[in-house]
Amino acid sequence: MIHLSEYIAWIPMILFCGAPLAQVYLNWCKQSTKSLSQWTVFLGISGLMCSLLYDHFMCLPFAYRVMHPLILLAWTMLALQEFWYSGRKSVSKEIAYSYAAVVTIALAVLFWGGMYPLEVGFSTGWLFTILYAIFQLPQLIKNQREKSVEGLSIWYVVMLGSAACAELGIAYWRLLPIQSVLNAVRGLLVYTIFIYQFASFSKKKRAS
Repeated sequence: MIHLSEYIAWIPMILFCGAPLAQVYLNWCKQSTKSLSQWTVFLGISGLMCSLLYDHFMCLPFAYRVMHPLILLAWTMLALQEFWYSGRKSVSKEIAYSYAAVVTIALAVLFWGGMYPLEVGFSTGWLFTILYAIFQLPQLIKNQREKSVEGLSIWYVVMLGSAACAELGIAYWRLLPIQSVLNAVRGLLVYTIFIYQFASFSKKKRAS
């Protein structure tokens, strides 16, 4: 019999997938990605590639193993929009080269994991946790520096926060590895900062 949490685990995964798609839609409406941090998108994609290895080798719930590739696809759409709307010249060459390096490393780690699955799974889990602990920092700093959240989707933020709440509950319920718990806590903290920025900067904009 499938544990109830296996079904509930789909909730945060669907929200995590919907969040970047909300931003993809807003970018399409505005025909611009100027408000996005290129480094946030890159770190997010890098973390998700680690999560694919982590899910596979640590045998996390089925929903994680199905949805994380779809979430990665959604974030890849954001990266492609940066190239399409901003033009290749405005996209840092360092980031473009970094994407190629990350894909190459991930393929090598996948091969290595066939011989040492637990070690690779545990290590990529921590790397996923570290990357996801910092991947939103460039976006938060960009918002703070520009004193604006214009161009960012509020639904992106709301869905990320809701997904983090659900994931934290599931992590405790299913006794998932500490990496999953820390990632959920990180999501809640980032969500709180994003909401503060939306409230603060929107208020200043109305006042002006």
